[in-house]
Amino acid sequence: FGWLSDRISKKYLFGVALMMEGAGLLLFADTHTVRQVMVFALLFGPGYGGVAIMKLTMQGEYFGRRSFGSINGLLSGIHTVGTIIGPVLAGWLFDVRGSYSLAWLVLGGAVLAAVPLLVTAGDPPGSRVQAAETP
Repeated sequence: FGWLSDRISKKYLFGVALMMEGAGLLLFADTHTVRQVMVFALLFGPGYGGVAIMKLTMQGEYFGRRSFGSINGLLSGIHTVGTIIGPVLAGWLFDVRGSYSLAWLVLGGAVLAAVPLLVTAGDPPGSRVQAAETP
């Protein structure tokens, strides 16, 4: 994803990574065979890795070096809260429903819901797209 992001629009590449991650999570909600686990891994693994890389590259483009640490700290704090609350909620769902499927469906749906928001976001200041549109 890092190499591709030098050649393809970062926000669209980020969208592809999110779609792979979300699709993997939705598939995982109803996984019962080794083959399904392999398909999940082929979708989710590169998607998750792509999201990790693309988040940082886009963060740098949108906010620059000066704000990079502050923005990353804020995002890391939000991520940490999610990693604390998520497993507790998933465990509660398992206790109530006897399955983690709903947790995977909700998480996958939330990831996929972010895609339209991402791809319709404006371009970062000074991007090649903006420079090409300026007369």
